[in-house]
Amino acid sequence: MREEVVLITGANGEIGHGLIRQISAMNCPIVAIDVNPLDKPLRYIAVFYCGRYPTKSCWVGWSSSIRIWTIYHLLYSLYQSRIQT
Repeated sequence: MREEVVLITGANGEIGHGLIRQISAMNCPIVAIDVNPLDKPLRYIAVFYCGRYPTKSCWVGWSSSIRIWTIYHLLYSLYQSRIQT
């Protein structure tokens, strides 16, 4: 059986940090994605992928071991605020 995880994109921002802490307090496994390395205290809480987006081979590898239960797509909201200013 595959492990159910929460996926957070844009995880290294302020909202992402808060989500990682809150979700981990509920004992839910987390996969975090951001273009910048995750802050050190959070690296022990979430599985982290650093990059613009996971490669196809990364998704294929994940799909055999995890099932994404919920997605928090924070990267988009940051991107939108940058293009509007």
